[in-house]
Amino acid sequence: MEPDDVRTQYNAACVYAQLGDLDIAIDLLGKALPIAHTEIRNWVQHDTDLDSLRSHPRFIALLESTAG
Repeated sequence: MEPDDVRTQYNAACVYAQLGDLDIAIDLLGKALPIAHTEIRNWVQHDTDLDSLRSHPRFIALLESTAG
């Protein structure tokens, strides 16, 4: 496994979000999004795997801080 790979972090975040481990999911996205390509940033906006995070204040703040 590539622990520093953006896609690996993203996919792991999806799994943790589905398992209900929201803080771990957000931590992983926090590592991945600042260095992610536009494609992955777009996935975060629409991926149903992350629906459990949508109203979480940390997730909202992360999206706002990495927008652009």
